[in-house]
Order: sequence, then C-alpha cells, then structure tokens
Amino acid sequence: MTITELQATIQSLAQKIEAPATTLPAFSSVDNHPYVEIDGSGQLYFMFKERGEEKERKVTSDPDTLLYWVFSSITFSMALDHSRKNKIKGQDNRRISFKKQIELLTTLNNAWGATRQTEQQEILRTNPFDDFAEKRASFTAALREQGIAPSDAWQQACNKYPL
Repeated sequence: MTITELQATIQSLAQKIEAPATTLPAFSSVDNHPYVEIDGSGQLYFMFKERGEEKERKVTSDPDTLLYWVFSSITFSMALDHSRKNKIKGQDNRRISFKKQIELLTTLNNAWGATRQTEQQEILRTNPFDDFAEKRASFTAALREQGIAPSDAWQQACNKYPL
C-alpha cells in the first residue's frame, strides 16, 4: 500500500461517517496530531508527537490494523463531541460516547465495532460507569463550604453516593 492509496482509503471511509477533517491523521510527522507513515519495507506506523517527543507509536504490516487504529482515534474524538452535545445530567458521559463510537466503527467495519466493544468492556471492568460522580462532587463541595474537612466531606459524599 502506498501513502497515496492509504490517504484515499482514509478519505473514503471518513466520508462514510462524516468525520471532520480536523480528526483525520496527517501523513507526515507533526506535533500534537496523529499521523501515519509507511517505511521503505512497507511497515505502517500510527504515531503521535507532543512538543517534539514521540508519545505513541504503533507498528503493523497489516493495512486493516492500521485503519482500525486510525478510525478508533477519529471515532473517539467524534464520540466525545457527540457526548458533550448530548449530555444527560447525572449520567456517566461514557455511556453516550462508548455507544456512539461503536456505532461509528460498525458503520465502517463490523469487526472494528466488535473489537472496540471488547476493548470498552475491558475498560469498564477496571473503571465501571459512575453515574454519581457529579452528585458526589457537588455534595463534597457543599460540605466543604460548610467547613467540613475535605477528607470528611469526601467520605460523607461517598456514603451518600457510592463509588
């Protein structure tokens, strides 16, 4: 696969989900934005640099794997934007964003949607949804304003709105 073919494939798939141009990767090294490269041996790279320092590097020889990484990033951004616009008070925003990301990835490729769903389930095993976070934070703040020590306020909030 050439860089030109890769760009065309990404553009075509992005159009299917109406991905904003700002979410698409660059095709050369840039700071603060994901980018893809192909080396002389055909290895495909998905990378991210911040302030000139490489923060992420994924390498594969499989174009489908690279496309999954690219569109996981794109759909994550789109899903976060969707959850911000459709926030439900008192509900963990991940409920909305996780569902939206699966929907977007499945539109592109059923296997990508299934893979991401498995990854999300693993995330939730260690970090379950928390629909009480806002209430707990507000209650803690109110107690602190009443002069209750931060640790005591937090404990009371956790008792009232369990983790």
